[in-house]
Amino acid sequence: MGEQERLRSRIAKLFERLETQLKQVLRERKLREGKGLSADEATIANMLICYTDGRINLFIRSGFTRKPTEQFAEQWQTFKPLFM
Repeated sequence: MGEQERLRSRIAKLFERLETQLKQVLRERKLREGKGLSADEATIANMLICYTDGRINLFIRSGFTRKPTEQFAEQWQTFKPLFM
């Protein structure tokens, strides 16, 4: 029981760090290219983390048969305008 709680805590911290890193990368892109994003960096980073977490969960729920990258090309068309 304690092992599972520690694992959940470590995974939560991993996703928090990933989200923080994504925010930083998006901010640096804005400074480097001088382009504003269509939404706040924190909002975009959170959406990307939610998307990633959902794709990982889908992969697990499918018994590791549905690839996390399935339909990514089509889905990217939805995300793409956020970065323009």
